[in-house]
Amino acid sequence: KKLDVVPTGVNHDRHDHVFRLCGGGVTMGHNDRMSDAEYKKMLRSAKRAQRQAEVLFPNRLGEYGEYGLVYWEKGFKAFPAQNKKPLVSKATGHDGEITIEKVLAWVQDYSYRHAHVSLRAEGWIGIDVDNYDGKQGAKQLEELEERLGVLPDTFTSTARGAFSKSRQYIYRVPDDTPRKSKAAKDIEIIQRCHRNTAAYPTYHRKTGQVYRWYNPDGTLANEIPRLEDIPFLPEPWLDYLARG
Repeated sequence: KKLDVVPTGVNHDRHDHVFRLCGGGVTMGHNDRMSDAEYKKMLRSAKRAQRQAEVLFPNRLGEYGEYGLVYWEKGFKAFPAQNKKPLVSKATGHDGEITIEKVLAWVQDYSYRHAHVSLRAEGWIGIDVDNYDGKQGAKQLEELEERLGVLPDTFTSTARGAFSKSRQYIYRVPDDTPRKSKAAKDIEIIQRCHRNTAAYPTYHRKTGQVYRWYNPDGTLANEIPRLEDIPFLPEPWLDYLARG
């Protein structure tokens, strides 16, 4: 919900506004006065309370034990996670490394059998477009394509449904040189040194849906894509994402 901000002066309307934001927990009389600074401070507190009160769907078991090796065979490096948080050490970040020996050990370890699947980006990046809760990632992507050229159709992943504009666009890259962490305000770049990505059949607690792969034509994929079938990111985009 967008919050109204009164720019100047003292306004009694703000009292009702804050009262509603705080769930009716603030009592104010007609003679109360609130400065602009006090009002803005209370608005910030109310926004934080709203974020913290976010409702999550019940957690679900994952299937890393079944899919860890499947992803390896497709060219992706998967590790066990819980709601995007790694359950193993040295699998992410600059110094992280995932080998076939590690994957074999993880899939055979009963404690990770029902973990979620998360992917380390090696040889590819994810253009993570957020287009919900006021975020404008889809529009920002269109603006970037006007400047840099239209991105080739590729495999995407999302837990927000087939028609959602919020999704991760996967592209191969010639190397894993650190790149910008963001392409725009609401577009993050998943890469070897920054973040990882939850993948099928992981469950998203905020949407209540499972992450799904989609083909380049937008249809639901019947199988996990092979890394070798994913197109390379065009040169102008590589140049744009290069760190200065």
